[in-house]
Amino acid sequence: MAHKIGFLGLDAAGKTAFLSVLGKTYASMIDAKPTKGIERTQTSVMGQTIDLWDYGGQKHYRDRYLRSVKDLEGLNLIFFLVDVQNPDRFEEAGSYLTDLLTKMPDFDQSNLIICFHKHDPELGVKLKKQLREAWTLMEEVAEDA
Repeated sequence: MAHKIGFLGLDAAGKTAFLSVLGKTYASMIDAKPTKGIERTQTSVMGQTIDLWDYGGQKHYRDRYLRSVKDLEGLNLIFFLVDVQNPDRFEEAGSYLTDLLTKMPDFDQSNLIICFHKHDPELGVKLKKQLREAWTLMEEVAEDA
């Protein structure tokens, strides 16, 4: 049986880049295009088959996933990515995560990993306030779910 891992978040949150780093396909990060719909890849780790689902984060795709949750069914693990350099979209990200969890009542939320992405080391001090703000918002989402 394959394990289904989803990478979700808003558009431009860095989901595809995150997967490129995991797969050590760094060249694919150059001139990366937005994911259209869902891109699936499969890998094997220690004899286990892993299905990686990269969900496009543009609004019309997000709305589609929430309308018809078929593509969300069977997720064993979710990486939800938040672009920490874009505080103007923290509320939108929190709202999307809330909507996802509402549509997936059987999903074990202990299998949700929230990644604050695009936190480049040289931006550490500058992003500290934004990271704290994003963290607080995601904690509120988790408490309400």
